[in-house]
Amino acid sequence: MPREAVLGIDAAWTDRQPSGVALLRRDGSKWECLRVTPSYASFCEGVNWEERVSGGVADVPALLAVAQRVSGEAPLVVAVDMPLANTVINARRTADNAVSRAFGHCKCAVHSPTPARPGNTGRNLHAGFAGANYSLATQLGDSPPALLEVYPHVALLGLTGRDERLPYKVGKSNTYWCEISIDQRKRRLVKEWDLILKHLGREIKGINLPLPDSLCEHSLSSLKRYEDAIDALVCAWVATRYLDKTSVPLGDSSAAIWIPLTSMRFAKATHGT
Repeated sequence: MPREAVLGIDAAWTDRQPSGVALLRRDGSKWECLRVTPSYASFCEGVNWEERVSGGVADVPALLAVAQRVSGEAPLVVAVDMPLANTVINARRTADNAVSRAFGHCKCAVHSPTPARPGNTGRNLHAGFAGANYSLATQLGDSPPALLEVYPHVALLGLTGRDERLPYKVGKSNTYWCEISIDQRKRRLVKEWDLILKHLGREIKGINLPLPDSLCEHSLSSLKRYEDAIDALVCAWVATRYLDKTSVPLGDSSAAIWIPLTSMRFAKATHGT
C-alpha cells in the first residue's frame, strides 16, 4: 500500500478564532499522526500547549508546504469542518438539511451558514485550496487531491459507537452540566476528550496530544485548544475513510458533507438525501 497523507482542519468560522490542524500519514496499513495543533500558526511554527492560542487567516500554501515537509507527501485529502460549496453560500444548503434530517434525532443537526459566517473566511479557505488544485468533492468517485466538508459531531457517532451527540464542547459545558461547578465541568470535559482520543488511538497511532493534568491552572476557555485539536483529528480521520471508500456524501453537486459509513447506521431513514 503506498504512503499517503491527509490533513484535517477544524476551521473557525471567523479569522479571530483559532483553527485546529492535524496531519496523518499512512505507511502500510496503519495511519500515524505526525502533527496535531490548536491553530494554523502552531501547525507551521511548532506547538507549545501552555502558550496562548490566537486566531488568524489560513495561509494555505504554508500549511501545505509544512504538511509535505513533515510527512514527505503532499496531502491527498484535506477535510474541513466548515461549510464549503461550489456556489455562493447565502443560507442553509441541501447538505445541511440532509444531515439534520438524518441525524437530528441524535442531537446532531448542523448550524445554519449565513452570508457573513463563514463568509469571507470560508471563501478564502476554499479558494486557497482550489488554487492548490484541491477540488471540492461532492460525489462518490471524485478523485484526489480532494477538499472535503466534514462534521465531527456525526463522525464521532461512528467512531465511538454512541448514538447521541457527545458532550465535549467547552462552550456548551454549562448546558450539559448546569448543576455542577466549573471545576467539575472541566473534569468531565477532559474525561470526554480522553474517551475520544482512546477511540482515535485504535485507528491512528502516535497521537501526541497531552491533555492537562492540573485543571485548576486552566480557565474553562483556555481548554478550548484541546477541543479544537481533537476536532482536527476527527476531521483527518474522516479523510482516511474517504480514501478507503468507507464514507458517503450527503448533499448535492454543489455541496456535500462526508459521513463515515460507521455513522450511517445511526441515520434516520430519509428520502431525497
